[in-house]
Amino acid sequence: MKVNPLIPIGEKIKVDKSKIANLLPSNLSNDLPQIINGEIVDYKMTDGRGIGYVIITENNLKIWIFNTELNEETRREYK
Repeated sequence: MKVNPLIPIGEKIKVDKSKIANLLPSNLSNDLPQIINGEIVDYKMTDGRGIGYVIITENNLKIWIFNTELNEETRREYK
């Protein structure tokens, strides 16, 4: 079984808004740019199938995302 390491807490990452827009309330989505810059502040265990990242965006919004929602540049950097 291949285990992917987690990006460390405190790291700056980028998220592609188009990958999460349908999951966000419209008022929150409107406040976010297309490429969301954030800092990982914690991890979040989901229904036992995966671990997500809790991030604080540049405009102080707290959201959580999965590895698949990171933008390509960030995924390549932490591969």
